[in-house]
Amino acid sequence: MLYVARVEFDVSVDYLIGEGSLSSYDKEVLKRINDIEHLPQEDKQHIFYLIDNLVKASKLKAI
Repeated sequence: MLYVARVEFDVSVDYLIGEGSLSSYDKEVLKRINDIEHLPQEDKQHIFYLIDNLVKASKLKAI
């Protein structure tokens, strides 16, 4: 099953069987998070600052 999850679908076994804390996330979201994780700390800070502000703006629009 690990082979199928990793090689065929490029996901974890938890994701494949729908269990675990990350199983509800879209595969593309997880890939982006993984890509961000490998960036230098300064770049991550800029990205998270941008994301935080976009989320805040979206929540304010919804009020």
